[in-house]
Amino acid sequence: MVNKPDTNKARLRRHRRVRGKISGTAERPRLNVFRSSANIYAQVIDDVAGVTLCAASTVEKGFEGNGGNKEAARKVGKLIAERAQEKGGMADKDVMEDCGGALNFLRSQPGASGKVGVIGMCSGGRHTFLAACTLDGIDCAVDCWGGGVVCQPEQLTPQRPVQPLDYADKLSCPLLGIFGNDDWSPTREDVDILEARLKELGKDYEFHRYDGAAHGFWYYHRPMYRHEQAMDSLEKVLAFFQKHLK
Repeated sequence: MVNKPDTNKARLRRHRRVRGKISGTAERPRLNVFRSSANIYAQVIDDVAGVTLCAASTVEKGFEGNGGNKEAARKVGKLIAERAQEKGGMADKDVMEDCGGALNFLRSQPGASGKVGVIGMCSGGRHTFLAACTLDGIDCAVDCWGGGVVCQPEQLTPQRPVQPLDYADKLSCPLLGIFGNDDWSPTREDVDILEARLKELGKDYEFHRYDGAAHGFWYYHRPMYRHEQAMDSLEKVLAFFQKHLK
């Protein structure tokens, strides 16, 4: 007699094992993704309060297309990201704590030179600027099209309570900025405001701004990729790191 494994019991064991290690909070919620044979579901969960902060799925009214393929997964991923962002996203203080921990880890490695640079794209560019202004021991920073460094008061949230531009006077390392002139976040005007403030403060910075490029023009797998602008700016980034981290 052949004993067939109980797949449901195995699934429950995996669930208990994972849930024993991962728990979401309001500041750092848990992302839960489930795929059935026909649909995809995603939830952002605060386990402490026992609530789902936001959700998205292919069974929602108005969802177009196949509910279980790669394109559906992209749509659900985009939707859950937008809804999580509306909730405020991860708190700046938590991101900076993580960055500080990563800096300490890098410096502790046997082969480390003692110098550390930071780089980020999109919201990561915003976090890069924050780190360069609020954390000690960063030797240089590269902000690639970081949106939200310049923002309006109504865009501030409990997770993002301070406009990063307000920390500009504390910028403590050389800053390289890479921007597309057709970007919508940051806009040309946003970059103008940031550059004017850095110039006013006498900070060590250099900005490179590219015509014919919008947001994320390094992303070679996406329609916004611009090869010429990407290759030129990447060479500038590598030269910048070589100069300040060698």
